[in-house]
Amino acid sequence: MRHIKNEEAVSPVLGVILMVAITVIVATIIAVFMFGVGEPDEAPQAKLKFTANATDVSIKHEGGDALLLRECLITITDADDLTTIHGPNIALGTTGSLTPGNRIVHPSLNQSTGDIIEIMIMDEPTGQLIANVQVVVK
Repeated sequence: MRHIKNEEAVSPVLGVILMVAITVIVATIIAVFMFGVGEPDEAPQAKLKFTANATDVSIKHEGGDALLLRECLITITDADDLTTIHGPNIALGTTGSLTPGNRIVHPSLNQSTGDIIEIMIMDEPTGQLIANVQVVVK
């Protein structure tokens, strides 16, 4: 007695499975290149000290990474009524950088003693906050 094996359907099924697997692999590779799977950029890390008087705001860099001022969005708002005093990009010497030990001053604040202002500094390339503080005007 002779056994007859019918293996005609094995080859097409394996072919379809291999084509689906290859398609998934190619689609994954394309997605990686299109959407980028890299480490996100990090905003500079800096320790800053903020002071304000009736006429100006002072930002002193006390340590950490240098801040490229042209890449910083700086906004000053009145903390009581949330109105913008200056911003989103005030001119604090928009060229150069703020390095540890140095300070920048923004004149013409025009606030009263005891007012509370909020100062926000954002790194524009990454969209990450560097600082967001409230300061009492002295």
